[in-house]
Amino acid sequence: MFGDNIINAGRMLNDIDISSLKEEYIRNVLDLISLLKFKTIVFDFDGTLTHFDYANDRLLPCKDNDINEYSKLHNIYENVKIPKTMQYILNELYEEDVYILTVTQENVEKGKNEAIKKFFPTIKEENVIHVRNSKEKLEKLKEIHDKHNREIIFVEDTAKTLLNVEETYDFVRGYHISSLIA
Repeated sequence: MFGDNIINAGRMLNDIDISSLKEEYIRNVLDLISLLKFKTIVFDFDGTLTHFDYANDRLLPCKDNDINEYSKLHNIYENVKIPKTMQYILNELYEEDVYILTVTQENVEKGKNEAIKKFFPTIKEENVIHVRNSKEKLEKLKEIHDKHNREIIFVEDTAKTLLNVEETYDFVRGYHISSLIA
């Protein structure tokens, strides 16, 4: 039985060719850009506008609980990898509409700001918002909505955060970053 499942999975993969993946990926990117046009757009940073990959052989260079202490001496964003897809998408958007809302520990903020400025120079400094936890993200989304009074598209990689936001506010539509994958 297990062998049959492997054979069936192999057959399914053989039915997918690389050009169909490319077409679907391009369609997903263009659909997202279309969704974002003329709305207030809020992006998470880590894992959404970046690859979540801050060390050579691990996701993080230390334990997650030790990031603040580690960052007193090291910049985890020094070699951050930015997906070209996200750079392309942001270049297609009206810069006044774009925010970054990111959970940031105190000693990480300077390095993160430098990375944002380097890779996303069109995002206004006042549109980069750091919070200490995901609950604060909800509060900041409300403030952004109060300022612009229009629908917000929140692009994020943490499903629980997106679900909490959508269940709390009817003016926010969540978009999980995995939706780009073909």
